[in-house]
Amino acid sequence: MWWSRFSFTALAAVVAIVLSGCGFHPLYGKKDDGSVRSDFGQVAIGPIDDREGQMLKNELSTLMHPRGIASRQPYRLDISLTESKSGVAVSKNKFSTRSNYSIQASYQMVRVADGAPLFSDSVSLTGSYNVLSSEYGTQIAEKDVKARLIRELAKSIANRVALRLLYPSAQGSAQTP
Repeated sequence: MWWSRFSFTALAAVVAIVLSGCGFHPLYGKKDDGSVRSDFGQVAIGPIDDREGQMLKNELSTLMHPRGIASRQPYRLDISLTESKSGVAVSKNKFSTRSNYSIQASYQMVRVADGAPLFSDSVSLTGSYNVLSSEYGTQIAEKDVKARLIRELAKSIANRVALRLLYPSAQGSAQTP
């Protein structure tokens, strides 16, 4: 019994030493000049077309601006969305019984002062839903998959922007913040 408790403590100590030696630190944790969350306030989110774009902008605002927007925003995130829907399972009578909904966000962070692009990237996600005999049920299933994918899309974009703000010289040849 004491041996397992000792081995667990020793393992925890080794993990802590290894992680501190490799430079590990939480993405949203404190750094010398503040945190990534405070840097998020410097990034304005440009308008995004359509209802799904509004939903994405709201999710991004919630993730990136929990304490409000900075008075001076030197960067702007421009996003464009493309969506597609396709039937993937077809019954004997040639009606679709399952559909895929795909959404792709192409985004670019630009410096507001001169409009210079700092970096660009894209994220693509796909979700499935059942096509039911009830049209209302199918619409609700499609609406639900859209909402889930948009939440995941917002998290992915926010994480990628956070990495760029934290490590400006990482990945890419374009000048970064």
